[in-house]
Amino acid sequence: ERELGSSKRSQNSPGCIQIPGHPLAVSAEERREAWAEYREMLGTPPQDVRFNATFFEETKNWAEEYLRASWEDRDQELDKPFSDEEVIQAMKKIKHHKSPGMDGISNELLKYGGLPLLGALLKLFNKLHAMEVFPRDWGKAACVQLYKSGERTDPGNYRGIALISCLGKLYLTLWAERLTNRAETC
Repeated sequence: ERELGSSKRSQNSPGCIQIPGHPLAVSAEERREAWAEYREMLGTPPQDVRFNATFFEETKNWAEEYLRASWEDRDQELDKPFSDEEVIQAMKKIKHHKSPGMDGISNELLKYGGLPLLGALLKLFNKLHAMEVFPRDWGKAACVQLYKSGERTDPGNYRGIALISCLGKLYLTLWAERLTNRAETC
């Protein structure tokens, strides 16, 4: 994980944490393991929740049918390369003063890179689009815990944020705009 500025990091990062039923995690390695276990617990449903198998099957069948239909009736509008104007509009939507992801590329760099950067981004995004791929590193995030209030050793008193690639977000902004426009015309 990337280190944030030392002053912010020291204010937000607890010296130790304790997950209920576990010993106090003091060392850096123990804290990393405790945070990983805590995040996993957050994503695990309670054992008594009943999964609706009928809903799952209906949703799976709907998705498979939609996929078949989409291949039969390929939308030429979604398949065309991105334009300069689309990239410029997406760049206008990205916000200032956001922490970069693990690649270190900030929104400010993207917004103020000028025409040479615009041309390079357009070429990159259209190459990814033509190959139908998404860079694996754009799917990685640096997770940072921000202290809210209460006992500092309780991981429930922190809000987790994921710092993802600003370049990946820009690419996804292009797709979100295109898909939104498509959905509104259907």
